[in-house]
Amino acid sequence: TQELPDGRRGACVLDVVLRTQARAVARTGDTVTGVTLAMGSRAKPLDAVETRKIACKVLIDASEYGDLLPLAKVAYRVGSRIVNGADGAVGSAAPGESPAVQPITWTAVIRQYPTSRYPQGPPSALRVTKAPPGYRPDLLTGFLAPVSDSPSNAFPWGWSRFVRYRGQPDTEWPRNVRNEGQDLVSRTHINFGGNDEDFDVSEIEDTVKREEGEVRARLRTLRVLHYIETATGSPRADWGVAEEGYRTPYNVARNARLVTRHPELAPYRAILDQMPIMAYARESRRIVGLYTMKARDIRRKAPSVPVRFPTVVALGDYPVDVHGTGDAQRQALEFDLDLAEDLPPKWIYWGIGPFGVPLESLIPYKVDGLLAAEKNLSQSRVVSGATRLQPSTMLTGQAVGALAGLAVRMNRAPRAVPPLQVQEALLAAGSTLALDEFEDVPPATGLWQDAQLVSVYGVLPLSWRKKALKPDQDLAVGDADTVAALVAEAAGVPAAADTFRAALPPTAPLPLGRGDTVTAGPTRADAVRAAAQVLRSVLGDRASTLRSDPFPPVNVAEREKARLPRGAQGEKQANR
Repeated sequence: TQELPDGRRGACVLDVVLRTQARAVARTGDTVTGVTLAMGSRAKPLDAVETRKIACKVLIDASEYGDLLPLAKVAYRVGSRIVNGADGAVGSAAPGESPAVQPITWTAVIRQYPTSRYPQGPPSALRVTKAPPGYRPDLLTGFLAPVSDSPSNAFPWGWSRFVRYRGQPDTEWPRNVRNEGQDLVSRTHINFGGNDEDFDVSEIEDTVKREEGEVRARLRTLRVLHYIETATGSPRADWGVAEEGYRTPYNVARNARLVTRHPELAPYRAILDQMPIMAYARESRRIVGLYTMKARDIRRKAPSVPVRFPTVVALGDYPVDVHGTGDAQRQALEFDLDLAEDLPPKWIYWGIGPFGVPLESLIPYKVDGLLAAEKNLSQSRVVSGATRLQPSTMLTGQAVGALAGLAVRMNRAPRAVPPLQVQEALLAAGSTLALDEFEDVPPATGLWQDAQLVSVYGVLPLSWRKKALKPDQDLAVGDADTVAALVAEAAGVPAAADTFRAALPPTAPLPLGRGDTVTAGPTRADAVRAAAQVLRSVLGDRASTLRSDPFPPVNVAEREKARLPRGAQGEKQANR
């Protein structure tokens, strides 16, 4: 039972509709008003047996490739191209019209089958004994040496390093494992440089070409599986594809249809049914939003620091990691957003650690009623190399859900919802928003929420941003003046400084016993609570004003730099 948008209390219904594809998005002017779904059935999971039109106040695109964006006819970026731009045309910010996007990976989970239960080895159907089309072991020897047990991080990886890299718990063995741990690893999944498959813009935009690219990705992983089993001297005959629960009616039906169009996959049909239902796509279409995140916004290598967005609604912490051949990716940079140097020559080059995602990156710059919740938020290609990881997309998804719910409840367009109210909802749910970390403030408490809020709005003195807030420490007069000034600046109202001072508890005598007293004044915790109170009262109904130019001019000088190959960029990136 929850509060409904009209204020009543009642049961909220969440309809989960499986085997469904969006076929059309309805718009009235610049507002999205609904979506048309083609729905399959349990008996015919791949066929559109029913078409349903659904009206909505907010439509969220959380698809892997941003497939609702062209249906909604919003402006978006894909690779280095801009579609539905200011004049409705398609343009490019890259020097050579490079169509490159990051490679995709069709992962597979493998496990060691204990001889006590499988004396003949893994089930034959779950082994790749027949060489897949295009198999060339020389293309894999630089990535993996399954004969070796070396734990070294240097390529080619030995077997120990390989299985630890994506190690998973395995209930059939007495010792479970944590990722990168030193315990026995008997289950892992294949997602590394050896099974990255090149992908381009056309394979995102055209679903027929997309299927062809995803078939190539499946074949690449099948080749890795065959290499593991048959490499000269390989002792890995007791390893095979794991039964992971992917053999659902939908996956079985889809693979049956797939092998009719691609008969080269037929010998591996049983394995395909045990592989995930979708590729790991590292890049998708991206909306042109109210604010577009740029690489310089998330630099974390000293002396650079990430931008402290006061409208932050999610955090990421992964380094910029753009997969693919360096020169191709460098020439596919968006030089209306980023610089040639922004594409890192090696992993973690621009630093690691938390950075913020602002609310405005989730909202199209012109169209209402549509939100981006996945890799499709408003960002440059380089930034997407840091936000594409599941922890980040889970948090942006949570933020979009909170924003959509508030928009419906308040009967406002998402862009008119005050960011502070979205932040309050996320903090109440335990989502961290501040770049500062306070080890002495218990999480999910009222003080924690207040500290997060004042940190986000830049109200804390620099001396307090040292991982220890010291909430019980007396509030120094100088610090009180500093916080008052910062509150006024964040609120944009000079009188907010006086409101803050009035909200502090007064100095009062504190009894010590035997008639003795000591004068007790406000503490740092009191200052945090008072500052948060003022921010809520002033900003609680103020809409966002953060904006960036949706279609900035191309930096010609930077574009020319990208025409020159950079040696370190011409090599394969280390994969994560």
